[in-house]
Amino acid sequence: MGHKACRDDRSVLYQRPNLFGDLQLARGDGRYGRLFRALAGVQLLIQDHWGLEPLTAEARHDLLEIFGERCARRSATVNSQLPVEKYEVIGIPYDVVDVSSKR
Repeated sequence: MGHKACRDDRSVLYQRPNLFGDLQLARGDGRYGRLFRALAGVQLLIQDHWGLEPLTAEARHDLLEIFGERCARRSATVNSQLPVEKYEVIGIPYDVVDVSSKR
């Protein structure tokens, strides 16, 4: 999907699980605003290997801010090998997660 977006002249950013560690470091060295704008502004954000470890409260806040900023304007994909029932890594109960795509 990312390769196709690039061929279609779209901006793509591929992130592995270290995204939240990068954001935490960026807070400390003053790059947070620039990194956040890059995550919010790229046309397709790919977050790969989702859910390898539970999110901290700070990471959960960052995630919601990023997707909130992207909402209705940009695309994002989150890739995981976890079944939806294991999405408590986000920090919200399974029964709150929208599983409408599971048909």
